[in-house]
Amino acid sequence: MNIKKIAIGLGGTDLGRSGIGRYVRSVLPGLLDELRGRGIELVAIGTQAELDAYRNDLRGVTQFRLADVFESPVASAFYYLAFVGRTAKRLGANVLLLPAANRRGPLWSGIPTVGVVHDFAQGHIAYKYDPARMFYARHVLTSILRSQTRLIAVSRATKADVEHGIGVAADVRVVPAGVDIARFAPVSGGVAEQLRTDYGLEREYILYLSRLELPAKNHLRLLKAFQRSRLGETHDLVIAGEDCGGAAAIRREIGALGLENVKLLGYIPDERVPALVGAADVVTMMGLREGFGLPVLEALASGRPVVASRTGAIPEVAGSLGVLCDPLNVGAISDALTRAVEDDEYRGHVERNARLYASRWQWRSTSRALADQCVAVGAVA
Repeated sequence: MNIKKIAIGLGGTDLGRSGIGRYVRSVLPGLLDELRGRGIELVAIGTQAELDAYRNDLRGVTQFRLADVFESPVASAFYYLAFVGRTAKRLGANVLLLPAANRRGPLWSGIPTVGVVHDFAQGHIAYKYDPARMFYARHVLTSILRSQTRLIAVSRATKADVEHGIGVAADVRVVPAGVDIARFAPVSGGVAEQLRTDYGLEREYILYLSRLELPAKNHLRLLKAFQRSRLGETHDLVIAGEDCGGAAAIRREIGALGLENVKLLGYIPDERVPALVGAADVVTMMGLREGFGLPVLEALASGRPVVASRTGAIPEVAGSLGVLCDPLNVGAISDALTRAVEDDEYRGHVERNARLYASRWQWRSTSRALADQCVAVGAVA
C-alpha cells in the first residue's frame, strides 16, 4: 500500500506533563520531518486540551478535535477502546500511531496500528494503581495490546515485560527513547545560582524528579534511606513532580522521620527541568520498575552522577555510569546515595564519560525509527 496519511492519537499522554508527554513532545518534530520527506501527511487526534498542549509541535498538522467530554480519563479510555480506529480511518489515515499504547488503544481499528509501550510494570508491582485501574491494566489493556499490528517497546526490558504480560506471540520491536543534549548539558554558575534563588535551594541537593505516585515511584523508601545516610547534614533531598495521589503520604513520612531537609517543589515546568537537573549534585530515580528511565539519560547528558534502581530498563540505559541498587532495600539505597556523593573516582568517571555516552541516544533516531515502523506496517496491509 502507498502510505499517504498517518494519524496520531494524543490520549493518555498527560498533556505533555509526564515522561510520556515529554517523549511525544520530543519525537514529534523529527517525526514530522521524516514523514514530510516521504510525502506522508500527519493528522493529530485529541481533545482541545491535548491539541493545545502540543500546539508548538503540531504547526502545520491537520487536527481533529474530540469533544471535551473525552478529557475525562475514563471517557478517553472508552473512546480509544471503541472509536479511535474508526475516526482515523474516516480521516483517511492508512496507519494509526498510538504513542501511549500502555494506556490507550483500540480493540479493533480497521487500519494497521503501531503502539508505543513505555512500561508494563503492573506485571511486577501488585498495587501500582487503584483496583479499577489495575483491572483495566491487567485485563482490558492486555487485550488491546494483543490487537495492535505492531508494538514498539522503548527498551529491551519493556519488550520482555510486554511479551510475558500479554501471553501470546507478538510483533514487538525495540525503539529506544533519546535525549536532547543541547537542552540537557552542564549548567553555568549563573544559571545554577538563579535556579537556587527561584526555588529556595541554599545547599547542595539530591534530586528526584518523578510524579508523586505510590508505591511505584518508591518515595517512602528513598526518604528512609536519605535519613539513614546522614547526607542531610550537607545536602537537601529535592522531590519534584506532579501529585498523582502520593503527596499526602510523602508529607506524612517526612514528618514521621523528622526530616527538615526535604523540599517538595511540585510540578516543574518543562523549560525549568534542564537547569534543575544540571544544578543537582546527584540525580536519583528510585522507581520500583521503570520502562525506560528518561531522567537517568537526562542527568547523564548534564554530567550529573546518578543513583537508580537495578530493575527494569535502568541497567540498559545507565550502563556503567549509574550507581544501581535494590529499590526495595533501604540500606542499599542509602549506601548508593553516599557513594554517588562521596566517591571521587566514580564522580570523575561520570564527568569524563557521561555526556559522550548520552549523545549516542538521539531523539532524531527515535523519530526516524517510528516513521519506518509506521510505513512498514502500512505497506503490508
